[in-house]
Order: sequence, then structure tokens, then C-alpha cells
Amino acid sequence: MFGLFTEKTYRADPQLKQLGYKVHDAYRKASFDNIYANKEKIILIIECFYEVHKRISGESHDGYYLGNLTSSGKLEGKVEDVLGSVEQAVARTINFIRTSDKIHSSQCEYFSRNLKVILEKEIFSEDPQEILSDNLSELDEIARGKVD
Repeated sequence: MFGLFTEKTYRADPQLKQLGYKVHDAYRKASFDNIYANKEKIILIIECFYEVHKRISGESHDGYYLGNLTSSGKLEGKVEDVLGSVEQAVARTINFIRTSDKIHSSQCEYFSRNLKVILEKEIFSEDPQEILSDNLSELDEIARGKVD
């Protein structure tokens, strides 16, 4: 008799989910004071989101994630042409941040929401704690409100 092989899957543990929530909340709170965000910190968050996104097991909520990133600027056409892929939207968003004079925390609230939601909702082919392990201390610093 042949056994069925199933792919091992992972979810973010409660602490990692809480970290994602606090990172997003730090930008939400900073937006009330119209604080400018540190570009490298928000780029790190977007890159962390993308690293775990690449390891989603099964269907993902790409439409939601794309809505929180920089759009292609196109208004008509196929969905793929207007929204593009998550990879394209991440690249556009990082480019937008790097080429902008300043980034407001209110803008970053949307970008950081993707990390929060992906850790809350998705199932991964690798442990998200391990994927993000090199960046946890920086994410923790941001979560404590150091967004500038």
C-alpha cells in the first residue's frame, strides 16, 4: 500500500503574529503625528513580507496584498496588467520609497499591513519564524514605535 505524502506546512506562532500587529500599529500611531518614516525600515518590512509571501503554501490573498502596495498606474486592461504580480508591486513600492524625498508614516501603514495580515492568515511551506529570524530584532525595534 502506498502512503500519501503531504507537504509539511507552517503558520506563524502567536508571538510572530503579535509582532506583525505591533509593527503595523507603530505606523498607524505614528501617522497621527504625521511622522516621517525611515525609508530603510519600511523597505525591510516590505522585504520581510515578500520573503514569507514567496513561501505561501496554496492559494494566497494576492489581491489584498496588491491593494496595499504601489499600483502600476494603469487604469484599464487585464487584471494582471493593471495590478501586476506581487513581485512587481514590491519592486515598484521599494522604488517609490527610494526615489521619494520623504515617506509619511500614513503611507507606511498600508505597506506594513501586508506583513501583519500575511502572518495572521496564511499557511507557509517553511517556518515563518525561521524565514524572518535575521530581521526579528529590527522588526521588534519598529514594533516598539521606532519608525523614524
